[in-house]
Amino acid sequence: MILRTYKIIFRSPEYRMIIARSGDQALQLHQEHLSRGEHFDLVMTDLDLPDIPGTSLSLAIRAKEPSAKIIVVSGYVQDKAMVQPSDYGFFDKIEKPFDLGELKSCVHKALHTP
Repeated sequence: MILRTYKIIFRSPEYRMIIARSGDQALQLHQEHLSRGEHFDLVMTDLDLPDIPGTSLSLAIRAKEPSAKIIVVSGYVQDKAMVQPSDYGFFDKIEKPFDLGELKSCVHKALHTP
């Protein structure tokens, strides 16, 4: 459901989305792009993925690409990663439920911060 929402919200020539349905798939896609000399401008992940924690995904991506910008999304607002997102390599966090303006603002900030 949330992936479909992201597709609708960010459907424009300004964005090119690649969607992974699991942490392992996200890591595989990230590695494939790095091997071609490409990088993702932004990674968004849920904290609670079906196969690995979002924190593990973030740390694995940042180990290969330290400058990667990763936003974590979760309703578990008391989780350590949501309280101190930078400790887990996250650029920022979005708490569920979120509104459209908050999501767009967070993405814009990540994409336009050097």
